[in-house]
Amino acid sequence: MFNPILQNSYSYGTTNYELNTEFSNATKDNNVDEQAIVLLRYARDNWSTKFSYVNDSSAIIDTIDVEMQDITQDDFVEIYIVIDTNVLISYLSALKDLVSILHSSDRSRMPIVLLIPGIVVAELDYQKNCKREIAFESRKASEWLAKEISNGQGIVKGQAYSQTLLPSGDWRQRVGLSNDELILDCSKYFTRIKQKDVRLCTSDNNLVIQAAANANDLFSRDASAAILRPTLTWDCHQMLQQVIPGYIQPSMHALGRDPQKGTRRVLYHYDKMTGDNSVPRMDMDMDMDTIIESPSPLQRRDYLHQCIVSELQDHIRRIVEKATRLQEQRRKNESRYSRANSLFTGSLPTEEDWIQGWAIRDCLRYLIKILPPKLSRGEPFEEGDASSLADFLSLPGEKGARPGREWSKNDWGRELMKVSRLAQDYEYEGLDSNTLHNYEYRILTAFM
Repeated sequence: MFNPILQNSYSYGTTNYELNTEFSNATKDNNVDEQAIVLLRYARDNWSTKFSYVNDSSAIIDTIDVEMQDITQDDFVEIYIVIDTNVLISYLSALKDLVSILHSSDRSRMPIVLLIPGIVVAELDYQKNCKREIAFESRKASEWLAKEISNGQGIVKGQAYSQTLLPSGDWRQRVGLSNDELILDCSKYFTRIKQKDVRLCTSDNNLVIQAAANANDLFSRDASAAILRPTLTWDCHQMLQQVIPGYIQPSMHALGRDPQKGTRRVLYHYDKMTGDNSVPRMDMDMDMDTIIESPSPLQRRDYLHQCIVSELQDHIRRIVEKATRLQEQRRKNESRYSRANSLFTGSLPTEEDWIQGWAIRDCLRYLIKILPPKLSRGEPFEEGDASSLADFLSLPGEKGARPGREWSKNDWGRELMKVSRLAQDYEYEGLDSNTLHNYEYRILTAFM
């Protein structure tokens, strides 16, 4: 991730890449991750016809081709959201949250699939192996895609080789076409051939311009509704509100009031014939006085806590993986004359440990005990510091877990800084300043 900046353009080589267009002011209104967008734009403009990375890409594309050959089992799914590379890189957490919601929802009432064009998978695979600023984010997105596409749930799908309108019948055989045009071809295929309500989610101005200019040919609705553009604070609920106008962000008790008060859930109904999904449909046993309530500030705080903790737990486990490598290196470098207590003598996590899942409390205890002296900054972690951080990073059902509403704003900030310090101590790059600022902003808004 990169710090939001106010530049209007970037230069690479002899080409100047503008950020602003007549369609939107990306730097001031959307505040999207501009450097990632520009780096990807540069790659598309300069590498799309010079490298064979599509044909040499990872096995994910071949997996997609098998998975997508037959989609008759999800004919009821009407909304296909085409996800661009820049969204996967800059808004992966929001996409993960969205997929989690879709997993727990009635698919016939929230009929959404995230569709990944083949060229987007190829771009991610290429970028993750480059020594560029977005390589780390590309690897995370690529790993997540591989897991979601292969799990058979059908919420995240990819474009099969043959799902194209190109004369060659294979999107990889795209002589003369740019990557942007391949993404639009994917959109057009699912609109025309599969009769889906296709939306395009991208932060790239060039792609937005092309899509808007050809909206009648690409989508079954006008460009303003078919093209989704993320903002800095964009999350899964904003996307659902854009796609399903009647959607209301759920509280911890899903939609409606607390079940203890007797209010039943309202389920959204997508009309296949008209595309109308703005009017909620009642269950047959729903009382007529049933209403939908927006979540309270305390409920929003609980939900935000679960989202942030889920992300931070993933970062902590990645730090542990790096710490394990550091510890092994220290073992190799340690002289036989060194003091025995200079090394952590506990067991190192094995692959089986990760499969079974180390508790976050165990991970923190491990990190603090083997903290490399040369890397540590500031005062050493105390047992109480680790204990309160473990409580904060525990999800419902885990030992010591408390809902977000029970932590003060100062508590949130203090525990977040502890995680930041661990990342610095182990020189972990996954939690950079921009990611932390984003967390701080989300926490600040939760207490407004």
